[in-house]
Amino acid sequence: MTEISSALPWPIHRRAARTVLVVDVVEFVRLMEADEEDTVRRVQRFVSESATHILPAHSGRLVKSTGDGMVIEFDSVTSAIACGRALFAAMDPLNDGRATDARMALRMGATVGDVYADEFDIQGRVVNLAARLTAVAGPGEIVVSAELRDRLADGPDGSIEDLGDCWLKHLPNPVRAYRVTANSQLPRSEMNPDTSGLRPSIAVIPWHSKTDDPRLTVVGEMVVDEVINMLSRTAELRVISRLSTSILADSADILGDARRHLGATFVCTGTCRLDGDRLRAHVELAEASSGEVLMAETIVVRLDEVLGPGAEVASDLATRLSVAVLTYELTSARSKPLPNLNAYTMLHGGVLLLHRFAPSDFERSRAVLEELAHRVPRHATPRAWLARWHDLRVFQGWSTDPENDTRRADDLSKRALDLDPDSPIALTTAGAIQTGIARDVDSGIALYRRAIEVNPNEPLAWLLLGAAHSFRGDGPEAFAASEQALALSPLDPLKYYFDALAASAALADERYDRAIELALRSLKANRAHLSTWRVLAIAQSLSGREKEARATVAELLLRDPGMTAERFLARSPGGRYPIGRRFADALIEAGVPRTA
Repeated sequence: MTEISSALPWPIHRRAARTVLVVDVVEFVRLMEADEEDTVRRVQRFVSESATHILPAHSGRLVKSTGDGMVIEFDSVTSAIACGRALFAAMDPLNDGRATDARMALRMGATVGDVYADEFDIQGRVVNLAARLTAVAGPGEIVVSAELRDRLADGPDGSIEDLGDCWLKHLPNPVRAYRVTANSQLPRSEMNPDTSGLRPSIAVIPWHSKTDDPRLTVVGEMVVDEVINMLSRTAELRVISRLSTSILADSADILGDARRHLGATFVCTGTCRLDGDRLRAHVELAEASSGEVLMAETIVVRLDEVLGPGAEVASDLATRLSVAVLTYELTSARSKPLPNLNAYTMLHGGVLLLHRFAPSDFERSRAVLEELAHRVPRHATPRAWLARWHDLRVFQGWSTDPENDTRRADDLSKRALDLDPDSPIALTTAGAIQTGIARDVDSGIALYRRAIEVNPNEPLAWLLLGAAHSFRGDGPEAFAASEQALALSPLDPLKYYFDALAASAALADERYDRAIELALRSLKANRAHLSTWRVLAIAQSLSGREKEARATVAELLLRDPGMTAERFLARSPGGRYPIGRRFADALIEAGVPRTA
């Protein structure tokens, strides 16, 4: 009997963090039945055009053609999304002159993770998940996993909509999915840097040119200068000046020198060249100690788009860098052992986990912030955020011992203020505790205003000030404060939270259209935030949109079956004011039970 060897004729190896994009032709079988020859010809032409021109331009590799689609892999998440858009556009010429029912449409699914790969194929759960996500997408849509969504910026990478937990074929548990669609608007941060000292630093090195073209030097310097200027506006990063980073432009060990001489945590480098009137730049962001590449982008743009009015190359790049750093810190805070984490990762990762509202993330946030408080015992910020953790635990109804959590929140808040009476975040947290737990809205407003006196650019203080005024029924004050918070709020995963509270403030000022707009925008980013569903239902009810309000309440009751108007009044700080009763009546009118 011949022995069958278990060895494969080619090596299989594991490659981390590959982005897989699965492309599928919608209703392929119907199109084949209607006109087999034309359908095959169009698909073949599309695949050929994609493999020859579109994929190479986005650093994508065609793994295989599936007959009615393609499987493509990328090093970069954003390159995969950009390539997806280009593939959608490439289908348009193939549909010219055809009737609506004969037009060919694409849908796509994408995720990121480890794959098993050889020279012929890629395999693994990541590939299967991308294929399953494709089935959720509609024509002209890309549906992505939560892991991939965390690496995208809402704006530069498109408009991102939370589809909630989706049950996918052959998978035992639901998967959180997001729809990505084109969006030309780019949100910008207006925040000023804080002085906490718990911030990572980034060094943006002047781009290196492979030619002696003097135009490249000028263009490269202008883009890098603008990127540094924009990054300097965000509170999440300490940005090293270009006067310091320029000395490393010709270093043989840029990462090592930036870490040793500049104290850089993250380093952004780039190379550029000119192709006619187009600038082609390859930009990388790396963690300075490990050398791990967090972002790799190829930018191809006309020169007049770099230098002309309204140019967004630098702002787009600055946003991607910020999101990459925050995503890295969030992932590290969630997954790495606490002793291995840096202080700034603990702070920002802990705060991000605190606002994700998944039970596991919320509990991890406490562990991360407690470890940080232990490491920096004389710093007010970790204790202020720990107080906020206990405050939210009670306010959201998650506490198993509300009395103890209330006591811990109050104690930690007071200790933070003892350490630094002028700490904006400590003052803001103290205000939140007075408002949310003690139901003393007036004292909360006084503390928020004190935080704003110390730092007029503290967005969370402005946001919670607006919320406090909305509880009291001070519509104009609530709306003005919340709009100021939106102008100052950073582009980060907490954007949905700012939109949610700003919607409440607009509601208090009877700006129902604005409240609905903000609530829908918040739910698009996070459909699990229950208070946003309540605000949306109230705004729809009070503005006469009865049918929409009832549909929203139906969704709310599915997510929160125990919801009643009585419970709303008992838990809301606005329950003791006339506006609270008015809102409760609006919920009842839309279908919320009066009592249990």
